[in-house]
Amino acid sequence: MLKNKILITIIPITILFSFSGISNANAKTVNMVHTKKFTKNFAQYKKLAERLSKQGYVYSINKGSSFGTNTYPVVQYSHKDTQLVINKKVRFKVQHIWSYKNGTSVNLVSKDKKYNAWVNFPSSLYNIHSKYNDLKPLVSFAKKIFYKKVKNNKYNLNKLRKMANNIKSTKERKLANHFVSQFDHFLLKDRSFNSLPDLLIGNLY
Repeated sequence: MLKNKILITIIPITILFSFSGISNANAKTVNMVHTKKFTKNFAQYKKLAERLSKQGYVYSINKGSSFGTNTYPVVQYSHKDTQLVINKKVRFKVQHIWSYKNGTSVNLVSKDKKYNAWVNFPSSLYNIHSKYNDLKPLVSFAKKIFYKKVKNNKYNLNKLRKMANNIKSTKERKLANHFVSQFDHFLLKDRSFNSLPDLLIGNLY
């Protein structure tokens, strides 16, 4: 796997912190254990984290995701809390994206500040707009282009743009056109995490 590149077949990335049995009381917060070597791992995706963070509380957790505390080592939240967060589609805001060796994780905080967590990036979270009825067909067709189930050519990219322009809601049409612009750049110029379109996050699996 080429460093920083997304392959056509994407394999879910394993979270790099150990889920240990230590108590929350004994776990140090990530801020307490920062070192030059540790913080260097945030720099790689700093711009991406800032971009996603500006969007606010628009991310939720995918089913089957590992969901751990913002501590070092990470302590996994209980099954009850994890299921509650997933089933109620609790909304999160991105704070940091952390990379080390062959794994990438994202630090999220919930709107009510109850959960400050780490999950795998990009498989474990999704942008809530990607589940909107008017935007789902757009995301689905983009995935077909990405996985070469339809030809990656000018005709299909124009078809994707036409689908976006045909959305009636002004708000969702704006989101759709922004997504298409992101997707064109990602597909044709830079297939890296830093250019991953918002609505494809967590939806390429």
